[in-house]
Amino acid sequence: MSGRTHNDLSQASKHIKGIVISDTLTGNWQDVRIIRRRDAYQQLAELKRQDGKDILITGSRTLWNDLLAHDLIDEIHLLIGNHILGQGVPVFAGKTPASLRLIETRRWDDSDNVLLRYEVV
Repeated sequence: MSGRTHNDLSQASKHIKGIVISDTLTGNWQDVRIIRRRDAYQQLAELKRQDGKDILITGSRTLWNDLLAHDLIDEIHLLIGNHILGQGVPVFAGKTPASLRLIETRRWDDSDNVLLRYEVV
């Protein structure tokens, strides 16, 4: 990513309300709301019903697979890099009960990464 893109992301993150789903995280985190895993479906369903911005989940394959199974995911954004690892954690766990429709592809001029944006149908 270019320096401008990093700066744009850095500035945008200052205005995002943080929510962490965790059973182990403790303490007071500035501008972060901690939700326990047992309450995640109810709390996120309530957030989804509210007017406002989108909910973005990053870095938690287990969480978003569970939310997908509970019909709480509208879109999936997959960022494909230019390195083949050969092993790793599957993107989807088990038989995910969802169909996807490709709605956007994006490639950056200075990158070999590709973003695939899917709608859950």
